[in-house]
Amino acid sequence: MSIADDAERQLVLTTRRQGSSIDSGGDGTHTVLNQADALMRRHRVFVAGADMASTMDDLPVLTEVVDDADFGSKPGAGQSSALRAHQRAAISAALEKWLEFELPIAIQSLTDDLTATLKSRAKTELLERLMKELDSSSPR
Repeated sequence: MSIADDAERQLVLTTRRQGSSIDSGGDGTHTVLNQADALMRRHRVFVAGADMASTMDDLPVLTEVVDDADFGSKPGAGQSSALRAHQRAAISAALEKWLEFELPIAIQSLTDDLTATLKSRAKTELLERLMKELDSSSPR
């Protein structure tokens, strides 16, 4: 008995116990379950019990060697110049839009950092130097 037949039998027994009657003949359930069983036999040896040789026969194998020269000497050689111009324009527009948004934020961040650095240095270096100047110039 196949997995599909067993699953179908379990489904029918379960639904009969629950009081409903489902016949798998007219709705295509039996066909779908048989197709699923066949698929599992081809690809899941341990589940469906197929032999390993038949499973390996239907797997595709890449045997063709492709030379890079077939595609042109440089990337995009097959593209038309109109397409490349359109791509460059799209990239340029995206870059400009990004810069319009990001540049003010970056400038503000740099300005804030510079202001904080100058305030810190003014407090430590300039204030100290000015205090020394005041102390040295004041009469005693």
